[in-house]
Amino acid sequence: MTAALCSRGKLNSRLCGTVLPGLSGSRRKGFSRAAGLGGVLVNNFVFPFPPGLSARTSGPATVQRTKGQDNKVQNGSLHQKDTVHDNDFEPYLSGQSNQSNSYPSMADPYLPSYYPPSEFDWNLRSGRVFIIKSYSEDDVHRSIKYSIWCSTEHGNKRLDGAFRSIGSRGPVYLLFSVNGSGHFCGVAEMKSPVDYGTSAGVWSQDKWKGKFDVKWIFVKDVPNNQLRHIRLENNDYKPVTNSRDTQEVPLEKAKQVLKIIASYKHTTSIFDDFSHYEKRQEEEEGARKERQNRNKQ
Repeated sequence: MTAALCSRGKLNSRLCGTVLPGLSGSRRKGFSRAAGLGGVLVNNFVFPFPPGLSARTSGPATVQRTKGQDNKVQNGSLHQKDTVHDNDFEPYLSGQSNQSNSYPSMADPYLPSYYPPSEFDWNLRSGRVFIIKSYSEDDVHRSIKYSIWCSTEHGNKRLDGAFRSIGSRGPVYLLFSVNGSGHFCGVAEMKSPVDYGTSAGVWSQDKWKGKFDVKWIFVKDVPNNQLRHIRLENNDYKPVTNSRDTQEVPLEKAKQVLKIIASYKHTTSIFDDFSHYEKRQEEEEGARKERQNRNKQ
């Protein structure tokens, strides 16, 4: 039995052809596609696919799209608003299906059934959009889990200034990518100014100061090759995929990026490894408490 490397470049619990409850090809036992069982494996419990979905559809956090919806930016042109409809997995993962007595409640806000939103208008009239380059996927996991983020001191000031300046005239969207990953992993909206006097204490490194609230909109892996053709005039016309942390994306280019991310039919996301990052966080918190106890002695 051979474990397969997923497109995210990591050893995952997907096996060649099938995934069985209680068996894993690696240390990660998060959200996996139960290819041979017609369902989604969540911590060794198989949730059957709702009607119209199968193991050959896109993975967790993927949506059913309206018939005829355009899923590509053709020749770089923009189309009118695409409406993305609710994920049919939601009643199964939240315990609201007709068979709700058979399934445990999975209503935690960071489960894949909550992404994407029922509607998303990528064709912004106003707003500001920034690239977020994370040092680790662990921190992206914690951002989704706690609905917060923290950048560098310089990045926090830039984002805080943008949020305060635009006010209620439009959203501030953050396009997340982990350094060296080769893909974008999601989109979040900045929902509060930066609180410089608070440290969240949840990040993989303790050096980050301040925090602000975010609301995650898309959680999906979108390869860089889907976006590399979009070049930023405010960054020497480099591809958007070559941006540094808190690089602003001009609005017209941002709309192109958002449309591609919104309509891309992904097969992987950070949810595939979520339980792995949960375990890593528990281990880090345990080690941190041990250090604190030793320092008190």
